[in-house]
Parts: sequence; C-alpha cells; structure tokens
Amino acid sequence: MIVGGALTEAGSWRWVFFVNVPVGLVLALAAPRVLTETPRRPGRFDALGAVVSTGGMSALVYALIRVGSDGWGDGRAVAAFAAAAALLAAFVAVEARARRPLMPLWLLTGRDRAASYLTQLCLAAAMFGAFFFLTQYLQQVLGYGPLRAGAAFLPMVGMQFAVVRTAPRLLARVGARRSSPGRSCSAPGCCGCRGCPRGTATPARCWGRSSSWARAAGCRSCR
Repeated sequence: MIVGGALTEAGSWRWVFFVNVPVGLVLALAAPRVLTETPRRPGRFDALGAVVSTGGMSALVYALIRVGSDGWGDGRAVAAFAAAAALLAAFVAVEARARRPLMPLWLLTGRDRAASYLTQLCLAAAMFGAFFFLTQYLQQVLGYGPLRAGAAFLPMVGMQFAVVRTAPRLLARVGARRSSPGRSCSAPGCCGCRGCPRGTATPARCWGRSSSWARAAGCRSCR
C-alpha cells in the first residue's frame, strides 16, 4: 500500500499495475529451480466450461460497473445481468456433465467445505469494500495524499499479520469449525466504518471499528 501510494503520488495510479511485474518475473525464474514437477495426468481440457465461466463472470462484472455509473435501471446493466445468469447456469450444467470438469461440483456438496467457501467469499467482499471506502474517506474527507493514506492502513495490516502468527495455534486447540464464527465477524467490522460521519470521526475510530476485519482476515490467511 505504501509503494502504491508513492507511485500514485509521484506519477499516476496506473503505475500500480506494474508493481507485480518484477515479482512475477522473479517467481517465473525461480519456480523451475524450487518447485518439483507434478505427475502428469492424461485428459481433455474443459474448454467449454472455461468459455462459459469466463463469459458469465465478465458479464457480471460489466453489469456491476454499469450499475455503479448509470443505476439499476440501465438497460445494458439489466441485459448483462441476464447474460451472466444464463452463462453461469450453463457453466453449472456443463460441469455436471463434463468428464474432467474445470470446477468439480462435489467440492460444494460438503456442508463444512461449503460453509468455508462462503466465509471466504464474505471475507474477501468485506476486505475489498473496506479498503475501497476507507481509501475514499482518508483522501476525500480527511484530505490525505495517496502516500499518507497508504501508510494509514499500517495498523490494520499489522493486526492481520499478528493474527496470522497466532491463529494456527488457536485452530489447533479449538478446531476450524468453532473458529468460523470469529472469522465471520469481519463484515460487521467493516460495516462499522460507515458510522464515521464527516467532521466527527478520526482515523483511529475507523481503524478500531474495522479491527475485527483484520483479526478475521488473519484467521483466514492461515487456513
């Protein structure tokens, strides 16, 4: 976040997309030397599943973007939502019949596994939503620059890294099922950020309300 803030402040927000390029190059060069080759399995690639899933998710993202800019009554947004629903339904049907499906549906049949996936989805949604709105709040309401706003997230990220170190011991004692309610507290913690009205809140108050997200995200990271 600090590097992204520095790049944005020194140049443009578009430069943040190049942050992963050197990291990717290092990984590409190091992977053949560090990772062992996995056994190969013969089979056909689920090309149809890849096409319909990519199309469905692309239509869904496009629809959400249109809704954000033009509202729920926009005709293109409605058409994109309909296309996304049809393509994703087709994806489920394709995966149910494919010999080697891209997404085996049996992964979602187990109650514990499905609950874990749902928790992961909620945590990711809360995480990206909190980062987006807190960034807007810090810069547009409190007047922080990009670099200062990136540094302002350090307490939250520090909490997450601290929990990553302690959560494995907790999971070993109480089990993953008992700790799931604790991880699901991230969304209320992030929603608490909306209670920071202009002119009355401080960054510390918002960070305190969102600290539950950091603790829950830290538990998720150790899974």
